[in-house]
Amino acid sequence: MISEKKNTETFDRQHYQISLAAYYKAERRGFSPGREKEDWLEAERDILGGTVDNKKRDT
Repeated sequence: MISEKKNTETFDRQHYQISLAAYYKAERRGFSPGREKEDWLEAERDILGGTVDNKKRDT
């Protein structure tokens, strides 16, 4: 049970960090539409250090 809570907290923290990084990427490009997915994927790579499974990113 404790490990599940820790995993959830880690996921929540990472998700927040990724969303914040993606937001700042979008802000730097003036929030022009059409690059949202790329912003998110780049932010995932930045935050997770390239540990994201490619299959997960394709969905």
